Amino acid sequence: MIHRRRRWWLVLLAGLLAVVFGLMIWRWSPHYYTGRVVDLAGNPLADVVVVSSFDQVNTDQTGYFTIQLARANDSITVGSGDAAVLLDLDEDPDATPPSIAELDALFGDSTNSSLTTDERAQLVDEITQGYYPDSSMIDTTPVIVLPIVNAPATGLPPPMDPTTIITNEEAVEVVQGEILVGWSAELTAEQRAMAVAAAGGTMRYDDATTLTSIVYVADQTQVPGVVSALQHTAGVTGALQNYLLEPDAASFAPTDPDYTDKNKSWWLRTMNLEPAWQMTKGSSTIVVAVIDAGFELDHPDLVGAFTKTTLNFSTTALNATPRHGTHVSGIIAARQNNDEGLTGIAPQVRVLPIKINDLARLPQVFNTLQQWPGVRIASMSMGWGWRKKNIKRTNAGLAPFTQQFMQQTSAALDAIIRPSFQQYYRGGGVFCKSAGNDWGYDSQLNGLNYNEVITVAAGNATGAITNFSNIGAQVDVTAPGYKIWSTVESPKRYEYLSGTSMSTPAVCATTALVRSLRPKFGALLVKKILEKSSVEPNNNVDAWRALLRTTKRFGVTGTVIDEDMNFVMNADVTMQPAAWYLTTNNEGDYIVPYLQRINRTLLANKGEAKGKESITPPPLAGDEVLELVFIELSGKDDENTNESSNTNNLTNNDTNSTNTDTTASDGADTTDSVDDDVTVLDNGIVVSATGCAVSGFTVPPAEGDCAPGFYFSRETIACEQIQCPAGVGRTYTLECKCEGEGYQAIYACAAPGYMVACIQK
Repeated sequence: MIHRRRRWWLVLLAGLLAVVFGLMIWRWSPHYYTGRVVDLAGNPLADVVVVSSFDQVNTDQTGYFTIQLARANDSITVGSGDAAVLLDLDEDPDATPPSIAELDALFGDSTNSSLTTDERAQLVDEITQGYYPDSSMIDTTPVIVLPIVNAPATGLPPPMDPTTIITNEEAVEVVQGEILVGWSAELTAEQRAMAVAAAGGTMRYDDATTLTSIVYVADQTQVPGVVSALQHTAGVTGALQNYLLEPDAASFAPTDPDYTDKNKSWWLRTMNLEPAWQMTKGSSTIVVAVIDAGFELDHPDLVGAFTKTTLNFSTTALNATPRHGTHVSGIIAARQNNDEGLTGIAPQVRVLPIKINDLARLPQVFNTLQQWPGVRIASMSMGWGWRKKNIKRTNAGLAPFTQQFMQQTSAALDAIIRPSFQQYYRGGGVFCKSAGNDWGYDSQLNGLNYNEVITVAAGNATGAITNFSNIGAQVDVTAPGYKIWSTVESPKRYEYLSGTSMSTPAVCATTALVRSLRPKFGALLVKKILEKSSVEPNNNVDAWRALLRTTKRFGVTGTVIDEDMNFVMNADVTMQPAAWYLTTNNEGDYIVPYLQRINRTLLANKGEAKGKESITPPPLAGDEVLELVFIELSGKDDENTNESSNTNNLTNNDTNSTNTDTTASDGADTTDSVDDDVTVLDNGIVVSATGCAVSGFTVPPAEGDCAPGFYFSRETIACEQIQCPAGVGRTYTLECKCEGEGYQAIYACAAPGYMVACIQK
């Protein structure tokens, strides 16, 4: 019997050594990565520097490169300065196009679908027609998009001069003398010019691609007559005075001087960003266009967020009216773990700032974006602002605009803009639009009422729609829009703002996270994922659930309790098959960010007390999260329970990725393993079946673990001071190696490349 046990352990040790040896061969064998570098317009970029931790190369004349890596999951930096992007090759997105079979997996097949017949038909059409990001941007060779455009945009209308803004006969602000006109496709340029002249106007700008024109009338008093004449001209789809766009936001100062960080970040927690960030924080190759009134490009919390390329449809500087656009940009992409302010929802994506103040130049915004395949997400938190217009009319002694007038005017705009928008959508463009802040008006009055658009209402901390938000059937989803703390211009730098202006970028940032994982998902498919993964009340967007639906995975939330139903803090939670290694917080709660759809057993232990609970994945087209999964511990617990943690610490063994609050248990049981598929070494380190260490040691810090004044060094896998004292230089440790030929290295599952032990061969 003793000899049998010895033989069994010898077989196990031999198997473990074989696995470790295989991993070492894999690790030390050459790895190469081939890619192609382009600009936002899809043009190849030559002579761009590409750097891995092992090699440095330049792209050729067609933008291609091949670089040697230190390991398969290495990171590479492409470009330099503000245009550089950092790619973690362990997080390559799934760039395959969606299929009908995948549509059925996400929402159920045609006989048992959570979609209506019309919704399913529209999605089938989007997939079969190929209305997703240009395949030339995402092909079998990975494409890296730098946030620049080599050649400036051409054929743009003359910029709007703010000095020409006047209050017209309707007591609303317009661009003096300008009229926006939409045309049917059959008219030629000559016929359009003749129609304008016959109506009494002059052609200021004409574009056959968007089927729109900007007409000028020198005498403002004649503008209403010219508009009326054009509206009654054959081949004209709509004609409007060039109204100003109104930002959909309002300011709310904090009522309590002692606001805590939770009050500033409630909206991030409401949208379940913490577990979502375990899946992605956004790709640096994803660019979100923000269409707004101005931006502060040098805000310290947005360093590296803005693209070097900008678009300005105004004669004033991009930063002339920066407050609103800067706040919106911060909600999307304020940088994370940079010792500045608050994080955005997608802190690794880029923002393309587009300044616009009027309606007439909006078609060219869509036309330009359609020509830039590197920009396939856009957010616009501006609209008609009917309530403001009616207040101005009342103050001027005029009656408010009637419901019929507002509906007709909004419908006219939709008809004019439709051709340019449709081109953008068919190229894979996602467009998020605010419902408007007219205190309960029908959101259709805010314009751009297309099925392909995501229209967003504003919600509060309870999920209820705010009293200032527009409502109605056109609203698709709701997101936090009340007292949102984000970036503004200096000297304030941060401020609470409220409005659908804030909820809209929150949704658009979530689409950026979805696109970071599935870049070829079309706009309607992304929209339905957001809708079907939203939570009640009022279809509130849940970023975590959206990403789980996108990847067809599921998450788990639960609590560890003892036999007396008390919460158990600092309990270790693992699972079989092995995936995440978690620690409960001070309320006994744990969160499993994502799991593949297989049955598992959750295992919890605290000292000698242990418990387990079996879980089955929820239906794929149903809820994405198993909630309130309790694990009851039984047995003796001799550990000190006075210490508590306010975070849910976790490590993912399956994907070799870590949370920003990752620790491993230093108190792992050294005489027995909770999992049957792990082995405990003599020094107490627990080794998984794949040959990497999961606990019994201190995990190196993740990038988000560094204290203020420190940064995460990939060379030392440690936190290093940002500034050294005067006269003190930096040193870097060399890679750890086992001494002697008779030993093999064991690396941490949660931090590949971090050696924790050497074992004898």
